[in-house]
Amino acid sequence: MGLLPDRTLGSMHRWLQFLVGPPRWFPARSLGPATHILQPPPALYEEPEMPS
Repeated sequence: MGLLPDRTLGSMHRWLQFLVGPPRWFPARSLGPATHILQPPPALYEEPEMPS
């Protein structure tokens, strides 16, 4: 591809990064300035109401 080797992996968190799951799943060192944590909306956690 013509790219130079990145032996220190410095470019790993340079661009947009999405992590999917609760924030507690990811150590602080994995969160960079371009990291966004995606989670399901709160409505998916609610119990459905039983019909009366």
